[in-house]
Amino acid sequence: MKKLAVVMGLLLLSLLMVGCSEAYVPSEDGGTTEESSVIILTSSTRKVIYTVEMGIRSKHLLPVYDEIVDLLNPDEWIESQQVGTRNGRLVLRIKTTRLQAFTTLLRDAYEVTYFNTTSVDVSLNYANNQTRIEGLEAEQDRLIELFQVASISEQILINQRLSVIETELRNLNNENNQTDAYIEYSQVTIYMNSSAPYESLNFGQKVQRAFFGGIDAFVTVVETLILALLALLPFAAVGVPSVFGIIYLNKRNYQKRIAKRNAQRTK
Repeated sequence: MKKLAVVMGLLLLSLLMVGCSEAYVPSEDGGTTEESSVIILTSSTRKVIYTVEMGIRSKHLLPVYDEIVDLLNPDEWIESQQVGTRNGRLVLRIKTTRLQAFTTLLRDAYEVTYFNTTSVDVSLNYANNQTRIEGLEAEQDRLIELFQVASISEQILINQRLSVIETELRNLNNENNQTDAYIEYSQVTIYMNSSAPYESLNFGQKVQRAFFGGIDAFVTVVETLILALLALLPFAAVGVPSVFGIIYLNKRNYQKRIAKRNAQRTK
């Protein structure tokens, strides 16, 4: 029993040590507070995720799509793509070390309608995860050493705690590995549009566009009127006969009254 109490005490102590291993804690005023040690974030230890969005306008999208894809390095890839004859969307993963060179090349080669870069600093969360990993690994090593001299009942408790530690380590490592992947390869989203700017057209092209635009507007108005008439047709099928029926009955009653009045006068 005394040995079991020692094991339980060591387990509790290890849990407390892991709980105190997160050294960097934000304070209410935006600063940080110290618990067991201090995490110092420098330019070399900072973890930043970059994303880029840009719009490209071109008369022919498919050749532009092929040209952009040819610019990818062997280790870069297309995350998603949707390209038609009038518009398209291309999501790429570009090595962050050449992100600026890649976007500059696109801006120089094509008509870029807009450009936006976003950066998210995930250094704090990454550093806290790494500190927790180190604390859990240290606890794991202590429990493995203790397992060698523990009794059966004590080994059961140690195994339960080791299973929890393994799960936490796997989750933390997966999260940091995913963050590393996002940091190493930035997401670049390119929106493509095939509409040429109106100012770039000559007079003949402007006249042609205005003429066909007028035809499209006229066809749209006619289609709208036809659809409206079709929508009113069921009401007309019921309402028009009813109106004519009422008019007929009123006219018939009026004629009867006139005939009756004339008959009374002749008497």
